[in-house]
Amino acid sequence: MSKKHKKRSKLLFPTYDAHLFSAGYTPEYRGKSRCVFLLNEIWNEEEQKNYSAHLEFRKVAAMEAVLNVAEDGIGADVGGLYEIFGKKQKIALLERIFQRKKELWLLPGDYDYDEDDSNDSLNYREDLERFQRKKNLKKYHLYLLEKQGGGFLILAKKYKIRQITETEAEETEEGEPLPQ
Repeated sequence: MSKKHKKRSKLLFPTYDAHLFSAGYTPEYRGKSRCVFLLNEIWNEEEQKNYSAHLEFRKVAAMEAVLNVAEDGIGADVGGLYEIFGKKQKIALLERIFQRKKELWLLPGDYDYDEDDSNDSLNYREDLERFQRKKNLKKYHLYLLEKQGGGFLILAKKYKIRQITETEAEETEEGEPLPQ
């Protein structure tokens, strides 16, 4: 790799065509916001068999899901978990979500929006700017979980992956809560 081109990402967890079984988000409560994914049929080269895993992101600051369901049916592959480097990408995600929130709120047509009013909730940037300064984006990592029909971008402080047993996977499939 030449000096001109910095490395933009790192593969953290190769999923070897695993399947995303479920995805969930828990909003901030006492600083414990999180995103949880259950992955099935991850190939373990060493043991020559598939397993399931619980993938959890903690202290989530932002999340963007981009999925084309037409390309992402049952059994659609997960391409891998990456860390994306660079402050610019983190800020771009936050800005994209800020703008998209405005689009979504205005979509029904019943919000009395004043684009010149800085205190209008759709223009209010103080919390976003304070987060970018005070919380220090260096403490947060930008993760990409690739999917056949798109992917999930998650800005979080950390993640963990835990292999789960067949019993836990069966319980989850039957509607039980995800393992803690």
